[in-house]
Amino acid sequence: MHEDFIKQALIKRNDSLIKTEKLFIANKSRWFAAFSEHFQSICTEIVKQQSESSIPDISRLEYIMMYTNFINRCYIAEVYVFDDKLYLDKNQRVISEYDVSFLFIYFDELWDNLISLRKYYIGKVTNREISAFMIETLVTLREP
Repeated sequence: MHEDFIKQALIKRNDSLIKTEKLFIANKSRWFAAFSEHFQSICTEIVKQQSESSIPDISRLEYIMMYTNFINRCYIAEVYVFDDKLYLDKNQRVISEYDVSFLFIYFDELWDNLISLRKYYIGKVTNREISAFMIETLVTLREP
């Protein structure tokens, strides 16, 4: 990727991360309440399905968001349930979804900005490189 593009992209990334942090701080109480309500509804649905013998006892519940969802700019986490075999569970299933697009407003904006910036670097920056940069941005979000 072109060196000047990287410099500009890193500045834009940092700006995006700062905006995201401010957004999170301003909304965290409301978002936690909404998440708790969603989690409670999932638990209720699991109990209902277990009473109908649709699913066995579960030992793990995970909210999972695939990198392909990010690449497709679809910010939906799937909620999986597993039995005691965990990932070897042949009956693992998606029991629900959770839209987290509200957390990725500035991530999406960054993506649009990089695509627009790419026009000044024709032949020097590819869409695949922008996708890789955005995935790298997600890894940055995970770091302590």
